[in-house]
Amino acid sequence: MSKTIVIAATDGSNSSFIRAHSRLLPAKTYLIEGAALPLFDHNGKPFFSGLRWVQQIESGLKRFGINGFFFRERAIKKYLKAVNADAVLAEYGHTGVRMMDICAELGIPLFVYFLGYDGYIDWVLKKYGHRYQEFNDKAKALSASRAI
Repeated sequence: MSKTIVIAATDGSNSSFIRAHSRLLPAKTYLIEGAALPLFDHNGKPFFSGLRWVQQIESGLKRFGINGFFFRERAIKKYLKAVNADAVLAEYGHTGVRMMDICAELGIPLFVYFLGYDGYIDWVLKKYGHRYQEFNDKAKALSASRAI
């Protein structure tokens, strides 16, 4: 039986190694991308809204403790169920953080691939680093590559 892996990335179509993962993994793969919490499905269709001002409102609500990503998260959950995802490969730590609770809620194994910058750049660590330690409990596996 063929497995289905959803690759979640900020901008996977422009990355040679993410495209390689998509082509070379021994499974049916779907690439969702566009931001740390993906904006677009594998056909380029927005999960909630592709409008920049809607994305800014989502981010703004998050700063006030309101889950501004509620509708996008709900759409991603529906998508993962629709494609019968057996696993999610999050490309970069910050995408792993955004996908972590979604995968845990759905019981879908999460694999997180750190490129390098997502483990040492100040702004990334300030925004997401406090949640990295949760990967020990919620992620199936972690992998890291050194940025050149």
